[in-house]
Amino acid sequence: MLKARKDRMRAGSAKRRFRLPFAEATIAADPVLKVKRLSQ
Repeated sequence: MLKARKDRMRAGSAKRRFRLPFAEATIAADPVLKVKRLSQ
């Protein structure tokens, strides 16, 4: 759980700093992650 949260934070900061295909994939996955977060 903690590791996943750290990875998410890292992905979030990368999203803001860089415009990469990886960042776009993170944005696409974001709604799913938000739903998981709310359900916890």
